[in-house]
This record gives sequence, structure tokens and C-alpha cells, in this order.
Amino acid sequence: MLQRLQIPPNERLKNLSKGTKEKVQLILVMSRDADLYVLDEPIAGVDPASRDYILRTIVSNYNRNASVLISTHLIADVEGILDEVVFIKYGNIILQAPAQEIRHRGGADQAKRAQVRGPVFQGGVRMLGKLMKYEWKATWKLLVPMNLFIVLMWILSYITVQLSFFDSNSELVIMTGTMIIMAYVLSMIVVAIGTMIYLIYHFYKSVYGDEGYLLHTLPVDKHHIIIAKAVMSAVWVIINSILVYVSIISLFSTQRAFMSTMLDAFELYVNMASVNGIEIGVFELVMTFVASFFALIARILKITACVSLGQLAPNHKVLSSFGFYYGIYFVQRILTMFYYIVVFGFMARTGDPGWFFGSSWEFTLISNLLYSVIFYFLTWYVMEKKLNLD
Repeated sequence: MLQRLQIPPNERLKNLSKGTKEKVQLILVMSRDADLYVLDEPIAGVDPASRDYILRTIVSNYNRNASVLISTHLIADVEGILDEVVFIKYGNIILQAPAQEIRHRGGADQAKRAQVRGPVFQGGVRMLGKLMKYEWKATWKLLVPMNLFIVLMWILSYITVQLSFFDSNSELVIMTGTMIIMAYVLSMIVVAIGTMIYLIYHFYKSVYGDEGYLLHTLPVDKHHIIIAKAVMSAVWVIINSILVYVSIISLFSTQRAFMSTMLDAFELYVNMASVNGIEIGVFELVMTFVASFFALIARILKITACVSLGQLAPNHKVLSSFGFYYGIYFVQRILTMFYYIVVFGFMARTGDPGWFFGSSWEFTLISNLLYSVIFYFLTWYVMEKKLNLD
């Protein structure tokens, strides 16, 4: 089998390519005298020429009294060696019959007709939920402890403030309190940056890295993948932001000077808007949060788009992704500057500052909705049209 698959018997495993390692694993399986062989995507990730060698290895080396169960999405490659076929979509069996019977009854067309009769929308939502559950499982082991570290530093800082470390006559006590507060602030910065870096790395590894082949052969479309990753990334960023804001407010809520300054600043902004004919009520506050949410989604999709566009470069894909990011960032800054030039131009003509106070959340919401659509399409286009699974 080693000779047939052109694998040097004296070569070390660590020096073999990913596809060759999979061939070695296949040889180890097929060399056993077993009653049941279960092969999950045995020809995934290898070039088309090697697929015939692998299939011939399976057919010519298994125990003739045994059964071979193969799961694959490359139906055309394995169709000739199958006795029984089971088509599964979204966890539901849509067709099961002998291979010869399916050929006589219309082949793949029959499977497509059965597929149409399946619960496509319901299955799509269910698979999206499974993808999001997988994203959570793949990220929580690192991100949960990182965010719990913020909670720990907040507790220590809260104790420091409540025990009035900074009112002590001891320099050691004051220095200890200062170090704890500095560690708390640093932890928030490090965890926020670390969360974004990890989410970017996870997207790249799971979509365009070694895990990407299996992900793109799952029975889900590219929209499911993009939505699941964008939503879970937004969830982690929101969790981190809530922890930061709640911890800061709770930490300084007992400090009357700090709270008084914050309330005075908010009251000043509301009064300035009111003087210019703009009332800031519950609706405006809600829409500001909605606009901020879509701003977050737009930033996440911008990153996925830049990582995806970077894959189009023949070399230096990561460097190309950075280039796309800063190029898009530059264009966005120009568009934003143009918007404010127009706004301040109207303010100068009409003498009405309401152009500024009354359009902040509208501009943020509309611009980030447009950005989200553009970045989403770019990510989908690369995944759907330019991704080479071979």
C-alpha cells in the first residue's frame, strides 16, 4: 500500500505533507483485519489524482467479509465503488437506496428532488444554530478565563477602594493600591486586544487554515458560516464591553466626585442639544445603542473581508490582509471627513447646529449598515467564488 500510494517507507511522519499523512492514516486503518471500517472524508484535502489511488487502496485491501462505511461530500469520486447510498441533509435522511437502483431511477437528479422536499429553511436555521454552538465551544475555553480575569482584578480593585487604600498614611499601602488599580486597567486593555486578536486568528484558522477544508465541505452554505462567526464574535466583544463598563461604574459609583462629573457631562450634552432644538429621549438613546451595535458588526465584517481578500494574493496573504485593512480604513476616513464637511457646511449656511446634534446616530446607523453589506458580500464572494478546496 505504501508503494501504491507512493509514500517513502523510511520517511519521518513529521516531514510528510498533510495529504500524505492522511494517506498513511488510511493505510493503518485498511491494514487491519476488522469487520467494520468507518472512513470519514477519506479523500478530503488531497489532489484529484490521488483520490483514485486512495479509493483503489480501500477497495483492494479491506476484509471481504467486512463492511466499509464512507462519509463524503465528493459524491462523483466515490459513486463507482458504492453498494448502498444514504443522502443526509441537515441531519435528516432524504434518500436511502442501493446505488444501482438510484442510477436506474435518475441518479443525482433523484437526490436533488428529495433534497428540495426536505425542510430546507428549518434545517438551515438548525444548522446555523449548530455552527454557533460549535463556535462557542471552540472559543470559550480561552475567552471565558480571560474575561474572568477582569472580574478578579475588579474585585481586588473594589476592595482596595472600599478599604480606602489611598487615604492611608502608609506609602506601602498606597503603592499596593496603585499597583492593583494599574493591573486592573491593564487587564481590561490586554483582554480587549487579546479577544480581538484571538477571534481574528480563529476565523483565519477555521476558514482558510487546515480546518477550513472540512468546514467548507459541511452541508451548510457560506452565509451560515459568515453569520455564525460574525454573531459569536460580536457576542464575545459585547460580553467583554459589558464587563468593562459595569466594573468601572461599580468601582467608582461610591466616589461622589467621579459620578458627579459624569452626570454633569451628560447633562451638558443634553442641554446643548436641547438649546439647538434637539430633544434626547429614550428613542434617541435606544437608536444610539442600535447604531453602535451595527458599528460593531461592520468592524467585525471588515476584518473577515480583509482576511478573505488577503487569500487572493499568491504570496504573503497575511501581509496582504493588513494592506486591505488599512486601505479600506483610509477610504472610510475620507468618506467620514466628507460627511462632516457637508454637515458643517450646512451648519454654517443655516446657523443651525441641529445638523450635527440631530444626525449623529442616523449617520452611524446608515453608514455602518452599508459597510456591513459591502464587507459581508466581499467575504461571501471570496468563500463562494474564489476558494480553491483542492
